[in-house]
Amino acid sequence: MVVGPDETFQSISPSWQQILGHAADEVVGRTFREFVHPDDVTSTQSGLHAARTAEHLTAFENRYISKSGEVRWISWNTSLEGGLVYAYGRDITDEKLKGDALAVVEDQLRQSQKMEAVGQLTGGIAHDFNNMLAVVTGSLELLSRRMDPTNGQARRYLDAAMDGAKRSAALTQRLLAFSRQQPLQPQIVDPNRLVAEASELLRHAIGTAIQLETILAGGIWRVHVDPNELTSVLVNLAVNARDAMPEGGASRLKPRKVIWTKITF
Repeated sequence: MVVGPDETFQSISPSWQQILGHAADEVVGRTFREFVHPDDVTSTQSGLHAARTAEHLTAFENRYISKSGEVRWISWNTSLEGGLVYAYGRDITDEKLKGDALAVVEDQLRQSQKMEAVGQLTGGIAHDFNNMLAVVTGSLELLSRRMDPTNGQARRYLDAAMDGAKRSAALTQRLLAFSRQQPLQPQIVDPNRLVAEASELLRHAIGTAIQLETILAGGIWRVHVDPNELTSVLVNLAVNARDAMPEGGASRLKPRKVIWTKITF
């Protein structure tokens, strides 16, 4: 194409019509603003100004709206002669689409690598914590055997300590399942109970800026599933919800009735 000092098209090549669909008489005498994508008007104006001041453009990219409404990416090179800007462009729409698709895949790969690293770290910590818990629970069991059975208050303290150790061990198992370092063990699970137990773990995962509300359903069916794996799914959902609410908000966990009698992960 050739652009005059008044920013109007003086002429276009047949390739314009082939790529963008406009005939020459629909383009000549009109400005680029009528064809360029609205988001690219400012950058195109700057590029045209540079081209008119003897600064040749090389691989200048912008988007045009075709006659059918399709967005096409064009890469331009220009030269200046007699006050006219001569520009020839190449349709790079397919390259842009492939580049965008590649960027999405690369981002997914980075997220996958990040989760793998988190899983490895979680697994290592969980193993160490599990070893320490074994010492605690073993000592509590020995103490329980040697304790005076008539000392009711001490027994209550010991039972509370053992209950805390068992809950910590259950949390460790969930962490190991999240890190994929133990085989799946499906069993019959009450979804309400699993969600209620997962709520404590989720509160730590989503932070204090998110209000977590757990709504349990009446008459919900039991499912056949690995509880640790399902907990990992809930954690991922909660973390995704947290990322979608950077300013905070409310997140609800609500088990619903399902038509399946068996769900296997």
